[in-house]
Amino acid sequence: MSRYLLRLLSYSLLLGMIPAVLIGIVSYFIASGDIEDKVKEENMQWLTQTQMRVEQMLKSIEKSATQFANSSIVKTAMNVSYSPSDFEPIRDLTAEMYNLQSSASDDTERCRHECRASGRALRQCGSVDCPRCKPARPPGHVVR
Repeated sequence: MSRYLLRLLSYSLLLGMIPAVLIGIVSYFIASGDIEDKVKEENMQWLTQTQMRVEQMLKSIEKSATQFANSSIVKTAMNVSYSPSDFEPIRDLTAEMYNLQSSASDDTERCRHECRASGRALRQCGSVDCPRCKPARPPGHVVR
């Protein structure tokens, strides 16, 4: 009789454990696939944001360089032959070039600061509030 009970117990355990183990394995693969998809999606969003920031910075630098090239100090410098004694106009040109570099980075940093202060994501979108950023909330979201 004890042998019969032992077999009955072992079959019962097997019949109970096999479905539980199968459900666990299937759940693991489904969850890991979902997590991988979510990570890939977040990485793509991060890459898109980075790409947009780089594009915005390049546009800003291009705009500043165009303004610099069209400035009167550069136009004057293009038509003059300089000697070593003409250090003041060269110093002025160098100062303008330095301002060109700092203004491009200042615009980007100002945008980042404004976005972080207002809780917006760093994405270029052409929104009304910030021409360089997109609101972090989905469209139609109401703040209560």
